Amino acid sequence: MGIEFLAGSKKKFNEFIKNISKKDKIASITHTDLDGVTSGKVVGEALNIDLIKFVGYEEINNDLVEELKKNKITKVVFSDLSFDDSSLIRKISKFADVLIIDHHIFKEDLNDDKITFLVAKDQCAGFFSFYLFFDLKGDLDWLVACACIADFMYFKNQDFMKKVFKKYKENFNIEKIKESKFWEVQYDLNLALIYFREDVKYVF
Repeated sequence: MGIEFLAGSKKKFNEFIKNISKKDKIASITHTDLDGVTSGKVVGEALNIDLIKFVGYEEINNDLVEELKKNKITKVVFSDLSFDDSSLIRKISKFADVLIIDHHIFKEDLNDDKITFLVAKDQCAGFFSFYLFFDLKGDLDWLVACACIADFMYFKNQDFMKKVFKKYKENFNIEKIKESKFWEVQYDLNLALIYFREDVKYVF
């Protein structure tokens, strides 16, 4: 299944991954909703993460920059987070290579030698991450499908949704999506994220 990139490319993603070495210290920074946690889970399964943080937008600040620097992070993966102010990303890129996996509307294409900025059209970050790292294959498919439902991003990837639903003995029907077990699971996961909002890592 092809994905339309609004910024970046699969080639630039592959270059970022190729340049990761055993000496690197990698941080995963992602949003606190189900799509963010799902994309963070995909990143965590794909890479050897040294630091993972779940942040709200108010937590993307100079304290985060200093924490990454203090922990001697050399690679940072942001997922499901948009950046209206690019200055913080530029600060981080002075000491670490940055990968951003997102799906939100953006003002500026941040791609340069130190920043890999990838934005997908009409897909959630969980699905986009799963596409980039695992080519939509693997045991996290059910979670990715739940993220697609939670973000109401299951219209443009119906082939994937149908395959996942069928795998777990469900019939994918957009008009009856609320009758599926996937709807129930994503609903429970969202409730868990609300209940454990002070400890998102527990749900992760």
